[in-house]
Amino acid sequence: VGSGASGRMLLAKGSLDRKLYVAKQIDFQAGNNEAALSYALHEARILFLLRHPRIVHLHDFYPQSSSIFLVLEYCEHGDLAKQIQQRLRDGGMAFDPETAIKWWYQLLDGLDFCHEHGVLHRDLKPSNLLLDSEFDLKLADFGVSSLIHSPPAPERVGSRRYMAPEVVEELKYSTKSDVWSAGIVMMEALTLK
Repeated sequence: VGSGASGRMLLAKGSLDRKLYVAKQIDFQAGNNEAALSYALHEARILFLLRHPRIVHLHDFYPQSSSIFLVLEYCEHGDLAKQIQQRLRDGGMAFDPETAIKWWYQLLDGLDFCHEHGVLHRDLKPSNLLLDSEFDLKLADFGVSSLIHSPPAPERVGSRRYMAPEVVEELKYSTKSDVWSAGIVMMEALTLK
């Protein structure tokens, strides 16, 4: 399916239900076992905490001798970044306003749920927003997320293009920082810029 900074994404079929899933494989590298394990456990804990239609569903978690697998909901239309890239290749027609507005509400609904449950996403960007079979938007990749009540020291986390000014300046990250990033993502979906 693809790969990212934290691991490979593999398409898998359930042996009992025959449904498609994505298995996010996080490999241990020499000297990196503790960091990879910590990353995977953190993301799994956050996803088990956040059960909501606008957040990608974690079905299971499998530690292996050299990898950890997070079994995630399969979103057949991929991520918003790929949809934007496809639009640009096809002549640069922006998404229709109804679709963009639907995604905006879905993004804010999922983000509001995260914040109500004490979670800051901290890396909102088109490649971390998935589209399911109905083209409904779901938040994904909570690997650098943090808890609101125990935020990490100010640090530059996420993708610079989508960072709020306070994050760029390495000031305190807040729910407002996530909302800023969401706004930049939706502006990109509307303008393809």
